[in-house]
Amino acid sequence: MTALLTLLMYIVSFLLVISAVVVVHELGHYLAGRMFNAASESFSVGFGKSIAERTDKRGTRWRLNWLPLGGFVKFVGEQDPSDSGHEPDIPGGRPLVGRKYNELSVGERSVILLAGPFANFVLSTVVFGVLVFWLGIQTHRVVVTEVQADSAAAVAGFEPGDQFLRIDGREIRQVGNVLERVSLSSNTRIEVEVLRDGDTVLLTPTPRRVERKDDFGVTRQLGLLGVGLSRQVTETNRVNPIEALGSGAVETWRHLDRTFTVLGRLFVGKEDLSLFNGPIGMAKVVGEGTNMIVSNEEVTTLQKVRGLTIWFLTTVAAISVAVGFFNLLPIPVLDGGHLVMNLYEAVTGRLPSEQIQAAVMSVGLVLLGGLFLFITFNDIISTGLLEVFGGL
Repeated sequence: MTALLTLLMYIVSFLLVISAVVVVHELGHYLAGRMFNAASESFSVGFGKSIAERTDKRGTRWRLNWLPLGGFVKFVGEQDPSDSGHEPDIPGGRPLVGRKYNELSVGERSVILLAGPFANFVLSTVVFGVLVFWLGIQTHRVVVTEVQADSAAAVAGFEPGDQFLRIDGREIRQVGNVLERVSLSSNTRIEVEVLRDGDTVLLTPTPRRVERKDDFGVTRQLGLLGVGLSRQVTETNRVNPIEALGSGAVETWRHLDRTFTVLGRLFVGKEDLSLFNGPIGMAKVVGEGTNMIVSNEEVTTLQKVRGLTIWFLTTVAAISVAVGFFNLLPIPVLDGGHLVMNLYEAVTGRLPSEQIQAAVMSVGLVLLGGLFLFITFNDIISTGLLEVFGGL
């Protein structure tokens, strides 16, 4: 596959994933607004000029736009709290039905704001649940096959044949449990219980931080034990839809817990930003995973379709968790920032002045823009784009 086709695959696959996630997020806002009879001017899928649109009986313009980068919902009176009577110009003269956003109570507006991230968490729960129902839940027997000389594992006393039971009290049921706990514990001592010759042995290694490329070619600094692992599937449990949905909720929480862990360790200087992906990093991961499946000549077309379906659903669910969490951060212009403003209004009984709101929004845009540039620069370094440009 040529470099151009590979790049095109990266872009298309990423746009499909991120558009699905963002549209669901905005749909959460819209449905919550409908619950409180909020009037909405438009619900747009994509940005830019409209390719197709229709206006429903409530006066809402449903638009399909030409730039597929998610979407947005716009409520009447949402942008200008001081609006005192101007009615938006709706094509076709159809009147808008419902209440203006700035006429809603603080509680109602807060529910609408929370509904976007909540929709993302519902999406990830449902998608993870579908995968569990389809594939079942595997339990692995994770065993050490080799111990590298002078590694963290060697210092701690690991031996070939050791079977992982628990790490920091958490049961090891899949090989991913081991990889995640170790990679997020660089230069931090962990407690590992292993089964050795029928006895439980407690080991306390300190994974060493190393810089390496993951399976998708992204360079990260991760914790490393220095062991080879083998996994044996001991059982595959099939579950009913309700149990699958419960497992989907658990998996959503696991992703959130991982995010909290990384943020906490990042805050105290125990991890670096390479563990986070920005848009370029996400596109790299999504595209590389797609490319690996498509270019595998050892499987049938049907198996590729199955693999692509699983990969698409998995990435949609994982990115949906990330988008939901990110929007809850108390940064102005994000849902979390607006929630802080609502809290101020609930406590004081009034909105901040227009000058304060404008200043806060400006600061928020600067912070968000700076964070975006910083993460994007980190993505460029970690994905190796500088090396590509350097070779042109």
